[in-house]
Amino acid sequence: MALKRLTDSQDQVYGYGIYGTDHTGARYYETCRGSLRDAKVREAEIVQQVGKQTYVRPALKRITFGALWERYLASKTDAVRPNTLQNYRDLITPHVLPYLEHFELGRADFRQLIRQKNGLIDRLKAATYHGRPIGYGHINKILTQVYQVFDFARREGFIETNPVEKEDRPKERALPHDHPQRRPREKMRIIPLNALQRVIDQAEPGKQRVAILLGLAFGLRPGEIRALQWGEIDWLARAVNVVRAATDVRNQGILYYDPKTTRSASKVYLKDRVDTLLGVDVMAELKAWRLKSPFSQDSHLVVYKGWRTRGHLPTGDGEPYDDKYFTRDLIQPVFRRAGVEVHRAYDLRHTSISMVIHLHYTPVEIRDHARHTTYEFTVSRYGHIMMDVRPEEKKFPEINKSFTRV
Repeated sequence: MALKRLTDSQDQVYGYGIYGTDHTGARYYETCRGSLRDAKVREAEIVQQVGKQTYVRPALKRITFGALWERYLASKTDAVRPNTLQNYRDLITPHVLPYLEHFELGRADFRQLIRQKNGLIDRLKAATYHGRPIGYGHINKILTQVYQVFDFARREGFIETNPVEKEDRPKERALPHDHPQRRPREKMRIIPLNALQRVIDQAEPGKQRVAILLGLAFGLRPGEIRALQWGEIDWLARAVNVVRAATDVRNQGILYYDPKTTRSASKVYLKDRVDTLLGVDVMAELKAWRLKSPFSQDSHLVVYKGWRTRGHLPTGDGEPYDDKYFTRDLIQPVFRRAGVEVHRAYDLRHTSISMVIHLHYTPVEIRDHARHTTYEFTVSRYGHIMMDVRPEEKKFPEINKSFTRV
């Protein structure tokens, strides 16, 4: 650590530079515009803070966390979708901003503000949502978002290093099973193979059955089912061309975006023997519904919520389902009537991929059906099903006798 005189063009001393190495091994430099006495006092303070490992490197620019948060959101406006931006706000606004909003970068030790007693982590542990303590998984999401905000500050030149980059997170596995902040991970629910036909039989002919079949036969995500138009079905190739997905955006309604990933925007072919496994001609069901539907043009939705009427004639193009009512009013009643322990519309996709696995398709074909970016992700997500194929063959011999992959 050393002092350096700072002089102007007339060789007049206007301050002193304090430079050295902190407890992390990183070099720092501070400017003291007072007298030599002031510079030595500040130098002694830095020596003490480095010894206690509490030294905070000065910010290159002065800004409060609240102002930094607004700049971060502004930088993301054209980079992420509106619902993703709203998710960021939901993580930071309720619990983080009231505590950190007025602290200034370079003057406050954010590492201590987060870890100290009654700091941010303790406040999050004590917070509740609908009368229930926040789970550790949600706390980690909040902390991850805080880290990203500070990383944005580093990239923008407000600070040189992320002050909470190596922050320890509370681990859910350290909690006993009956702890109120431990949340059991949602299990992947799959419709049993011997219950598939029962599920389809319990679906009312028309858009309800078609929605079920689009999820089971093609593995479409709920948002992709809600956004599918008649012109995107290739009848000759027995395929569905996925080009968009419906997304619920707060205060804006339902908007259409590209599918989840680049690979998701592709054509999904109906695999051989899926019709027999489901006990129904999938393409015939789609054609029958198109003939019956009041909206059958190429630009109309295949599955719609309803339509406006003028007298006895429908007008408009049919309203799309939002995510909540699509699951609650269209999908879940079928599961209840069929008596299967499945609760989410997304489980139709899980079941579809499971069917392809049980029909002995190759791993690459399974990845293409799922439209995953990498084969490794398919294995990490559905590897346990791949390992259980042989036990399932013994459990459903009548299926495997008819569908042995050559």
